[in-house]
Amino acid sequence: MKTAVCPKRQSAAAAVLQWTRRRCGIVIIVSWVCGVVAAQAAEPIQRIPADVCVLVRLKAPEATVEKTTAFANRVMPGTGQMVQQSAAAVGVAISNPTLAGVDRKRDWWVAVWLYADRDPDVLFAIPTTDPEALKEALGQGFQVEIDDGWAYYSEQPDALKRLRTETATASAAALLKDAVRSTFDGGDLSVLVNAPQVVRVYDAKLRDAQRQVEQSIDETLEKAEQPDAESPERREIPPELRKNLPALLAVARDAVRQAFQTVREMDAIVCALAVDADGLRLDDLVTFRSGSRAADFLTALADRPVDLSTFDRLPAGKLVYGGWFVGLSEVYDWALQFAEAVAPNADAKQTVGQLKDALGELKLRSYVGAGWLGDLESGLLRSATVLRSGNPAALPGTVRTLVRTGTGLGALIASEYSPGQRTELKFEPEAEDYDGVKADVLRGRFEVDEQTDPLGITKAILSAMYGPDGMVVRLVYLGDSVIQVMGTREDLREVVQAYRTAQRSDEPEFVRMRKRLPERPAFVGMIDLASLLVQGAKIAVGSGKLPIPITPEMLQGLRVEPSYVAIGGAIEPRSARLRLVVPVEQVRGWVHIGMFARQVFLQLRNAPQPRAVPPDGPERR
Repeated sequence: MKTAVCPKRQSAAAAVLQWTRRRCGIVIIVSWVCGVVAAQAAEPIQRIPADVCVLVRLKAPEATVEKTTAFANRVMPGTGQMVQQSAAAVGVAISNPTLAGVDRKRDWWVAVWLYADRDPDVLFAIPTTDPEALKEALGQGFQVEIDDGWAYYSEQPDALKRLRTETATASAAALLKDAVRSTFDGGDLSVLVNAPQVVRVYDAKLRDAQRQVEQSIDETLEKAEQPDAESPERREIPPELRKNLPALLAVARDAVRQAFQTVREMDAIVCALAVDADGLRLDDLVTFRSGSRAADFLTALADRPVDLSTFDRLPAGKLVYGGWFVGLSEVYDWALQFAEAVAPNADAKQTVGQLKDALGELKLRSYVGAGWLGDLESGLLRSATVLRSGNPAALPGTVRTLVRTGTGLGALIASEYSPGQRTELKFEPEAEDYDGVKADVLRGRFEVDEQTDPLGITKAILSAMYGPDGMVVRLVYLGDSVIQVMGTREDLREVVQAYRTAQRSDEPEFVRMRKRLPERPAFVGMIDLASLLVQGAKIAVGSGKLPIPITPEMLQGLRVEPSYVAIGGAIEPRSARLRLVVPVEQVRGWVHIGMFARQVFLQLRNAPQPRAVPPDGPERR
């Protein structure tokens, strides 16, 4: 049986309930806002002024140590315990070796003010659970201020005086904005450099440094222009450089000027190191002042499309990978500017101009490649590159013009600056056929005079690098791309097959690694250093030419997991980003190689040594 409720009472009760909800909601919101404001006020970043030169933060040391322990255990099980035991040593960095009174769950901060004429002021901002214990651990050499659970201390009296006591001046939080903030927050150990403030401090020294470098360039030019051919100053400069030295020095002087100007245009520099069980990641970000030359240049490049498809279709399992996706035209312009400076005569300079025109016709979209090791019989150096053009109609004609022109210029410059060496290059269009695909072939032979190479060392190195027949490069044209392979016919078939396979059943390791780099990279580079060391060691030992008592059998158990140290750069509006990733598998490979080398060393050291035989023969009894 239901109890009847008076409509008036029900309406009154509902009104009271609604009023209570509103008031509670307001109280909750106000409490949250006050909590946020209080938390911000308590954070050291709010008390450190914006004129700080360098700001360092160690994120939640206890959690960071746990992540480092997980990483160490994946490298080698059991080593995480060593990390835990040595973690307390970080106390030395904050002048509190025992970590007495230190809160390890919250972030630690360090602020640095630089001076051109004296040592810097260093201020520590460390959370504390026991202020008195922390003061006692620091000793009498430090001045300490305790504020809302934080200990601010320094050995320099001026450092504590810099702490903000009113809101009229800007705090260091103003330096952490947009991409700077996200990059800084992403690291377990992060460093922020207030570039404009550092430049102001060292402005006079920067000007002196630039003046000295430019003066050195001018003095070198004066030496080259000495009228007396036998003067000591003139003999200091190699003859092959004197002719083009003015042009070279002009390029160098301009590069120096732009480098110093770029430093003055910097707004912030951030370095953030992060660690987890999968590996290490280092993010670097440089931002530039709005309206500066560098900022405008980067902003213009940031909007360009990034084409990663050719990179992902390279053959899997190679030792080295690389790719350039943004700013290719600018890079080639800089390279050709240098080539024009070193061109030995007017014809060569004209050839450089032809190269510029041909590259302009190609409208380069991306340039990617891979490298690996072959063998001593047919050549150690193997590589594959894929150039993708935004103007397919320029293929293959423009590329063949580039090859003919570029090889001729390269041989001319080599003969000018490498006396005693002769380079013979032969280009044969459509000389070979691979499953219906015509291939151009470029052959190169390198000869060295006996007077230049009396011991035959250079000749032996060239033979090992390219094989007894010299360098052989094959080019094929597929759609809007040109594939160039230095190696054997089988190498070319492998590269072409991989490029034609748009979808793979298993994602290669180098593609997975690429996805750990910036999403829209301007360039990427990868190297499987552990595998390179292992393969190089096996080839060297297998040659039997090394004067060490190591046999191929000793290296049979030396194996590592394929993985890559990867680096990628990205261009963003007013900023440039760089990321380095070191996976745990690569570090594990280095450790395995080190342990294996130690075992081989102990095996050789403990092996019985042959008894020395006297010059007159064995001793008779």
